[in-house]
Amino acid sequence: MIYGTTTLNAQEGTLIVRNNKKQIVKHHIGRETSVKTDLGLPPTDLFYTIITTTEADKFIVEQLLHGSQEEELHFTNYYYKKVATGLVGVSRAIAGLWYTDAHFICLDPIPYDSTTDVRMY
Repeated sequence: MIYGTTTLNAQEGTLIVRNNKKQIVKHHIGRETSVKTDLGLPPTDLFYTIITTTEADKFIVEQLLHGSQEEELHFTNYYYKKVATGLVGVSRAIAGLWYTDAHFICLDPIPYDSTTDVRMY
């Protein structure tokens, strides 16, 4: 996983993607019908655990997560444009490795194909 120009070592199996959708549903009393109004797509939230091998690297990751910049977030076959960091999670040391929970907010909520640069859906 690459955020901007920084390569992050994400723990396999920890990615959580929360897609959001905003809509209002109004029920017409006495008519047995309802109407739905779409309000667009809010940001997509990504949660990951990042592994670092040294305390110095852990501080680099925490500094990155505390920043306010918007960057691209690249995975193997797809990427998100306009990604900001969200809540800074807990860092914990286990067996000589540092595990830091990270939250990324994809302001453009649809992922792009890495080879064609076209939205995936």
